[in-house]
Amino acid sequence: MEKLCDLGFSVRLMYYEPGMAFCGIWEDGSDDYYDIGGMTSEQVLDDVPEELDQCFGISEAIADYEEEETEELTEWYKDGVEKNGLELKVE
Repeated sequence: MEKLCDLGFSVRLMYYEPGMAFCGIWEDGSDDYYDIGGMTSEQVLDDVPEELDQCFGISEAIADYEEEETEELTEWYKDGVEKNGLELKVE
């Protein structure tokens, strides 16, 4: 990318690495980098440029993960209550 800039080209790219939880926009030698590790889907919506989020569906993917995590925790809790003969109270 830098070599292309040195040759007079204008270079702009967007990147997203979900496994390492980072994304960004690199443009003509300037890197607008975002560490999204630990961010909620709402924080991504607030802090990451909309164009970047829409390109890769970052906040949507995190929202899906948040939903799955909540469902798994609920099932784990219910299973533990039933196995131990406890009473589950929902208020």
